[in-house]
Amino acid sequence: MMSAISNPTFKFLDEPTTGLDPLSRKRFKEMLESQKKVYRGSSVFTTHTMSEAEKICDRIAILINGSFVVVDRVENIKRMTKGFNLIVYKNSPIDLGHTLRKLIQHEAFPEVPLNSIQINEENMNRVVFGIFNCTGLAKKYDLLVSLRKKGKFKDFDLARKNLDDVILALSRFQEGDD
Repeated sequence: MMSAISNPTFKFLDEPTTGLDPLSRKRFKEMLESQKKVYRGSSVFTTHTMSEAEKICDRIAILINGSFVVVDRVENIKRMTKGFNLIVYKNSPIDLGHTLRKLIQHEAFPEVPLNSIQINEENMNRVVFGIFNCTGLAKKYDLLVSLRKKGKFKDFDLARKNLDDVILALSRFQEGDD
């Protein structure tokens, strides 16, 4: 942060908020915004914290295999994933994600093809579904509440996709060291 005090036109920062407490992160963000407004400079920084990038950045560049695959505004990048996440909390660890997926598709999302409901994550307590090509979310919410009341699952959350979801979707193209 010391390098930003002289207000250079371009600031290159490597993980500048690592190890900072929440208040210091907030002050860092305020300082960047203030310097941008007053001095019209730009900051380029790396981070592995997508929620931080989402809050601070005007544009984001995503590297896969050493090349930029996306350079765009946050909202445009988030639109790449279209849809939302449905987190379903299981009644029991033996409940299976694919069984819940069929139930949810049949009861709450009958117009959505089954392949548009993907299991993104599953553990003993919950299943995270990525749902695409869906409209009428308010009615879907009511149908999910009804399923919960019938005891088909413990609870659920609906969440708009975020930058973590974009990274996870793009990471399938990452080449590993086999």
